[in-house]
Amino acid sequence: MKFLFKLRLHAVSRFSKKGTLIAFILACGGCVETVNSSLPKAVSLLSGNQEIIISAPKGFCVDQRLASKFKGSTTLFVIDCVKVNDVTGVTTARRPVSAILTATVIDFKIPDLTSIDRMEELLIKKPGINFLSRANTNALLKVHEIDSKKDFLFFLIEQRDSDINVKRSNYFWRVFFFIEGRIISMTASNFSDDFNSQKKLKKLIAEFAKNTLAANIK
Repeated sequence: MKFLFKLRLHAVSRFSKKGTLIAFILACGGCVETVNSSLPKAVSLLSGNQEIIISAPKGFCVDQRLASKFKGSTTLFVIDCVKVNDVTGVTTARRPVSAILTATVIDFKIPDLTSIDRMEELLIKKPGINFLSRANTNALLKVHEIDSKKDFLFFLIEQRDSDINVKRSNYFWRVFFFIEGRIISMTASNFSDDFNSQKKLKKLIAEFAKNTLAANIK
């Protein structure tokens, strides 16, 4: 059974939204917590007046403590989790970090941007390509792969992290799709530049995107 939680969000600064939150995730990467009710498999949030459900892939949970709103968008972090049996039943707990996933929902519709083909046209040239970038960095980015599916647009991107203390891979995946006309952008990164590792990461973000799209079909 998949439990759905309503999410209450508060606006935070750009620094705390990206820098501090990622550092917090990595700092907790080697520990496993006890019962944590803020780690559901799926959450619903309000984007404008539209309810959007974000549904994590297998082995991952939405960390509600890291949810934030910023300039017309809502961002969620999805982290590794594990089911735990205790006297109260089955709950979830953190586990060591294998990948960092995010989901960003744009809180408004863009009239002339309603299809994957149009999205690709805008993102493969300036200034749209800037939206593929990691947060808080002006480092040069390279697009190594573009994969356009029926409902999804995938990019494999190479870009140095702005925080030299964060030992993530320079490679990360980004996928775009639409729910009720709103743009959903997801990212997936890990700690290896290995080809097979990046292939697995694409499979993971694809599962994340498909789960979320399916959860919003009425």
